[in-house]
Amino acid sequence: MNGKENPNRLIVEGIADTQAVLGLMRAHTHWSATPGNLDKAPVYIERGGGVSEILNEKSMKATMKTNTIRNLGLIVDANSDIQARYMSLRNCCLKWFPTIPKDLPPDGLIVQKADGRRFGAWIMPNNIDSGTLENLLIGLISNRSLLLRIDELVASASELTPIPPKNHDKALLYTWLALQNPPTQDLGKAFAKGFLDPKHPEATAFVTWFLKLYGLPRRN
Repeated sequence: MNGKENPNRLIVEGIADTQAVLGLMRAHTHWSATPGNLDKAPVYIERGGGVSEILNEKSMKATMKTNTIRNLGLIVDANSDIQARYMSLRNCCLKWFPTIPKDLPPDGLIVQKADGRRFGAWIMPNNIDSGTLENLLIGLISNRSLLLRIDELVASASELTPIPPKNHDKALLYTWLALQNPPTQDLGKAFAKGFLDPKHPEATAFVTWFLKLYGLPRRN
């Protein structure tokens, strides 16, 4: 089956999101496909670009014309204002899924049409706080004492090379990964090597939402 014919579709912003979803969900459900070969994946992951490219009526209209899609998911960052992000998402998708609630459920959005098609959304990091994918992933680091030292390192480095506050957590995450053995910037490999813990309690809500949206079995 060609990946784009997959009835399960997930639209994310970029390659980091793709790597993170693959790395995390492999620990929770059967997932044989790799980033370079998505045809055998239980969910086809499509990189949609920035939020403005994903959350617009033209893009959504094109997606909804794909008759093979049965379960559609969106993952976007909240960035600085999660309420504004959810309003943009709701306004963009309400035409096709009129039962989207006014408030974002903290356990992730899932609605179903009368024809059985499901639509879901997860706003990073946790549907509650403003932030990004990196905030969720930092929560999956078990060695908190080392993470604290790295946080101090990043803060110290920002005195020499200014790091905008909005980029602090991204710098923290990738510095953590750079100090592992072997170092990596690939989030999928970070999960595979155990640098990020896919079974960490902080991942539970996202994993549960994902499996429910796509009707996938959970690994024991």
